[in-house]
Formats: sequence, C-alpha cells, structure tokens
Amino acid sequence: MKNFVKSIFSIKTKKQDGIKISLEKLIYMRKYSNKSVVSNKGRVVKSALSGGYRSKIKGRGLDFDEVREYSKDDNVKDIDWKVTARLSKPYTKIYTEEKELSVYMVIDLRSNMNFGTKNKLKSYLASEMAGIIGWSALSNNDKIGAFIVTNDGMVKIPARRSKNNLSMIFSNIVDFQASNGVNTGFLLSKGLLELRKILKTGSLVYILSDFIDFDDDCKKSIKHIASHNNVKSVMINDVVELNSPDFGSYNVIDKINGGSDLIKSDNRYWRANYDELGKNRISSLQEFFKSNRVRSYQIDNQMNIKDIVKYISR
Repeated sequence: MKNFVKSIFSIKTKKQDGIKISLEKLIYMRKYSNKSVVSNKGRVVKSALSGGYRSKIKGRGLDFDEVREYSKDDNVKDIDWKVTARLSKPYTKIYTEEKELSVYMVIDLRSNMNFGTKNKLKSYLASEMAGIIGWSALSNNDKIGAFIVTNDGMVKIPARRSKNNLSMIFSNIVDFQASNGVNTGFLLSKGLLELRKILKTGSLVYILSDFIDFDDDCKKSIKHIASHNNVKSVMINDVVELNSPDFGSYNVIDKINGGSDLIKSDNRYWRANYDELGKNRISSLQEFFKSNRVRSYQIDNQMNIKDIVKYISR
C-alpha cells in the first residue's frame, strides 16, 4: 500500500468482470473525479422562510444556507431573532463552510448487494461510486471518511484529509466487497445510528445502498442527520429490480432473512404486480427523502459511469 498513488496515471486496469473489485480499479476511478460531486451547495432547502438564493455573510467566511427550527445542539449566537419573533418559536441560521467540509460515505457491502444480472454486481457499482466520491473529496481538499456496512458489522474510518486515509477505505472495500459470507442480521439502520453519533454538523454524507431493509429506524437516523448535514442517497439497483424479468422460472434467494422460492414470470398478473411493487417502493423512498431535504439519486448496473457522474453532480 506504500505505493498507493505511485505512477497513478500510468496504471492500466485489467478487464473487469463486474464481480470482484480490485485496488487497481478503485485507483483508476480517479479518472472520473469531479469537484461537483462533493459540492455542499446543492442542498435541497424546504422552508417557507428560505428564498431561492444564497446570501454571503461578510466577515465570517461562511455561506448562509437556510433558516430552520432551533435545536439544543445549535449555537445561540446564530438564532434569527426576527423569524423567532414572527413565528413565536426559536429559529436558527444555518451556514456552510466548505473549506472545512468532511465527506462521509455509508457503503453497503452486505450480501444483499452481491446481486447483478447485467454487467456488474450492485456492490461492485457501489465500490466504484465510493472510489469516485473519495477521489473527488481529495481533489477538493476535503476530509474523507467511511462507514462500511458488512455482513458481520461495520468498519468505521474517521474523516481525514489524506491519501493514506483513502487508501485505508479502498483496502477495506476490496476486503469486504463480494465476500462469500452471509448476513448475520446486521441492518443498515445500525450503521446509520453509529454515523449519527459521531457526525459533526455541516458534513456531506453519501449513502450508497439498495435500501432493501429501509425501516423506521433508518428514517429516524436520516431525519436527524439531514437536519444538521447535507445528505445524498444513492439507490443502487439491478435492472431486474426495476422491471419484471424475462419470461421463465427463477430460483430466488432472500439474502437478508434467508430462504428461497421459485417464481414463474410468465404470468401477466404476477408481472404487473411485480412492477407495481417496485414502483411503489421507489416512490415511497423518494417521497421520504424529499420531505427530509435529502437529495436522492437512482442508478443501476446498466448505466455508464460517465453518465452517473454527470447525474450526481447536478
């Protein structure tokens, strides 16, 4: 690992099979780094008190972001007394300071992500995205950290502004991506709860997952995190999760709860129900994210990496 970035532009990656990510591939993802990926100015602001512009507060080196209800963790000096008097509730001004930005990635590498019918596994795509986000953060002189959710638990890597820290993140991704283990019951909600405990206000958080076990505990943690930070969710799908599979019989394995079942996709009623369930699930997730000021993206394993980078840079 000492030569992690040595001769970075001379590295030639071997043809990847889309199953097991390599360190060389993660290093190669630097090619797609883009400072817009880690911009903290694209926050979705949902407030009747906020205008459609950003105001520079002179003398503080900060950008005014929005006004929201005051919480016990906020600085009393930032209370907006005019809004507080008008609404009879304490409201505080929120600022962003990009020069001190910490970027955290929640990377879901559990067995449910080891699925793919086209081009690559979902966990492989999640790893590629982590590579792009990591390199983008470093190119922008930001701190980069990660919470890697695995079958057995979680790997926590605090945010630091160094190539060695990114090297540590990549090394753990290579170790845990596409592992042969089974999920011991570790839920995405547990990873989000741990992140919530250590996260500093004003951070940028990327959640890379298929959100297959998105529950009330996940919602609770994301609501809390999003109230003090800029959160971006990247829902990673396989194409067959978006639309019913080709006609035929399929043996389906539940990698979260265990067990298997045989399904037959040649029944038009089954296909219609399958498509409807998929659309409803995605719609429900999008509605939750939007209502909590979380910018959400959907990507799948048939999309081109360049197109994905453009998409999440908007």
